[in-house]
Amino acid sequence: MLDQSVGFRPEEEFFALLARSRLSSDQSARALELLRRGLNWQVVQRLCRRFNLWHMIGFHLRSPQLSGAVPKDVLGRFGVFVWSAVVRNEFWIFGKELPLILKTFRDAGLEAMLLKGAVMAMLHYKDRSLRLFGDIDFLLRREQLHQAAELLFGIGFSSQRQSSGDGRGVGPERKSLPPLVKFAGSGQRLMLDLHWRLSEKYPVDMGRIWERGEAIQVGQERALAPCVEHRLYHVCLHAASHGFSPAVWDGSPLTMMSICDINELFSHNSQDFVWDEFERMAVGSRIEQRCHDFLRLSKVLLDANVPESGLARLRQEAAGRSVSVLWEKRAARFLQRKPDDVFRFAYNLVVPGPDRESPWRRFRRRCFPPVAAVARHYGVADDSVLKYLCYVRRLVRPSIIRKGTLLALRLGEMFLRRLLRR
Repeated sequence: MLDQSVGFRPEEEFFALLARSRLSSDQSARALELLRRGLNWQVVQRLCRRFNLWHMIGFHLRSPQLSGAVPKDVLGRFGVFVWSAVVRNEFWIFGKELPLILKTFRDAGLEAMLLKGAVMAMLHYKDRSLRLFGDIDFLLRREQLHQAAELLFGIGFSSQRQSSGDGRGVGPERKSLPPLVKFAGSGQRLMLDLHWRLSEKYPVDMGRIWERGEAIQVGQERALAPCVEHRLYHVCLHAASHGFSPAVWDGSPLTMMSICDINELFSHNSQDFVWDEFERMAVGSRIEQRCHDFLRLSKVLLDANVPESGLARLRQEAAGRSVSVLWEKRAARFLQRKPDDVFRFAYNLVVPGPDRESPWRRFRRRCFPPVAAVARHYGVADDSVLKYLCYVRRLVRPSIIRKGTLLALRLGEMFLRRLLRR
């Protein structure tokens, strides 16, 4: 349970209790107690909207243990999201599209590894509809990417890039092909990413990922998935690749989904988990500090079954009340503060990261990306002269100018704070 002395509101404690696929008897009893005391449902819904967990909270609200204490209008509002998640995951993705994709790859003799959200939903969550994901991610050998894309075009997927000829090349600095998309009759969109490596920012031992892959069953089809240690590693790697750290993760939905995945992974896999393998991958990618932070936050917010011995190996820190209170305060700040993308951009620009990239190089990469990357964003072919017009348009967009002004103010604020500390 969350420590109320730190400043958690009842609505925040209730949200944290229900942000998991399984509730123990004690957790159900505590949630029912909070319901009977009375909750501000606007605060609860604001948390669900910010972290995109309507479906998971609604799943528990509709349970026999809690539904009797929930207002009917609230149940109806959450019920829409629950059924929407069931239709999307169970009937469309896992019931139709994913088996079709796997069959297409199997018939062509392609070895593909399923990644991220789809694997977590199937192997770790109580119900597959409790883990939403924006796209399906596959890992393939680099030389098979184009063949896989052509096969997917044959079953209704299309590229977001409108280009002449092939135009779907992948450079050495990129980890995947441009996203593929498929629309259902209802207008829902399914995104699909074909990767040949897991990160563009951090070094990853891809041979180790393939070597320890495991076979899983998806309907009548079979697929490869990373081993459980590599699934946890990829959760932390994905969040770290987006620049999230304790200083800038306030209110981040991506971090919230990551700590939910960590909690579900350890809820019934802690006995079989080989910590040495996870630590080896984390240290090899230089993200052991980020891994420690994500695991610690999951332990504080959701009481995840993360071993203290493993956390100590990731980062040696003094035991005692001071460390516990510090992380409780960080967890409270995470729930109470909305994300600030401008601050995150400024922080990641100024503060050296584990990749040891210089601030000036980060500034050039973030503010002046390659022309081809901007063209890809606007759906323009690499060989078209329109890509230069798109680049100019990006630089003079009002939103870019506004963010640039805010960024300059944030940078000035951060520099002043660093000078005053000295």
